[in-house]
Amino acid sequence: MLSARETRIAMLFVFSLVIVGAVAFYTYARMVDPLLVTGWSNVDKEQKQIYVSLVNEGWADINIEEVAVNSKAPATNAHFVMSYTGQLVSGGIEDSSQAQFIGIDEGIIPPQLSDAEVRQILRDNEGRIPLHYGVRIVNDENIHTVHIQYRYLGISRTKTVVL
Repeated sequence: MLSARETRIAMLFVFSLVIVGAVAFYTYARMVDPLLVTGWSNVDKEQKQIYVSLVNEGWADINIEEVAVNSKAPATNAHFVMSYTGQLVSGGIEDSSQAQFIGIDEGIIPPQLSDAEVRQILRDNEGRIPLHYGVRIVNDENIHTVHIQYRYLGISRTKTVVL
């Protein structure tokens, strides 16, 4: 049986471990940037409609919160795009029956699948699981910079893409 002093020391040790773990987790979450932009395409030469293809290299879901353009002004019209085939999110996907456009704040990007998982899904999926993700931005003015605000592990971050 532990004495009262030994019990206090053990509790202080456990409490210290919890605090150190929480600080390490928070530091990791603040330093990592799991949102990868794998490319972008414009629909017209004026760059008023842009597609940005996105991948989650982390191990938890990414929630897209907002998209702004240029000097962080809200985009005139932005959608979260999911492709249920091997087609990347890029110009022309709006004509695909295997693409879904939803509200920008409804977008969740799960961690990236392995090549083997993608092949298996393409073989057996029948269009039920999205394979590629991105955003479509339509703006009144030419788009030069895209700012994607997202949440990862409870921390809000912004990814800036210069086109």
